[in-house]
Amino acid sequence: MNLSALHRVFFRRYAMEDSVDYFLAALFEMLKTRPYRDITVSALCSAVGLSRNTFYKYFRNKDGLLEQMAERLWVAFQETMPPSQDLDSSLLHYFEFCYSLKELVEALVRNNLVQPLNQWNERFIRCIQPVEADGGADIDPASLGMMHHFISSGCVRLVEDWCRTGFAETPAHMAGLASCVVEGVFARTYTLRLDGQDAIGRSI
Repeated sequence: MNLSALHRVFFRRYAMEDSVDYFLAALFEMLKTRPYRDITVSALCSAVGLSRNTFYKYFRNKDGLLEQMAERLWVAFQETMPPSQDLDSSLLHYFEFCYSLKELVEALVRNNLVQPLNQWNERFIRCIQPVEADGGADIDPASLGMMHHFISSGCVRLVEDWCRTGFAETPAHMAGLASCVVEGVFARTYTLRLDGQDAIGRSI
């Protein structure tokens, strides 16, 4: 199977030796030209030359591909995270990453399939933690979870709107908008905790 530039970015850490990779690549290609609801397991199997038994070895149904997509997005996002993990550079990376996969983002938004974006985005947003020394300890876990969900939903909505305008704004502009959302929710000092490493953010 020939991989587009999108696939080469997304699958750069994989050798395309795993059947999962081929099914995901086939789904990406099909989403460019047809609605998700019209893509069948049989069509996916035919595209990659593998059996339905092989498909069901990895996925319980077609939606299982979207769950795997979310996982791959999260892995690729972490692998390309810049060494500096302050909040501003992390948000910039988030929108640059979305822009680098804009073909995929467009296909997902067009099909109202934003759950892969939601899932990996929320994992990223949950890395943002208020600093205990600056009053972060007084936020109970349930409230913190709701705050994270609010920020994550806002960021995904920004990506959706950005996509629908043809990605007219720069990733830096979009990151600035997202930063305003975070600053409005966390009116205190915060850190970004990703893979066990802390980076101090700004005091608001």
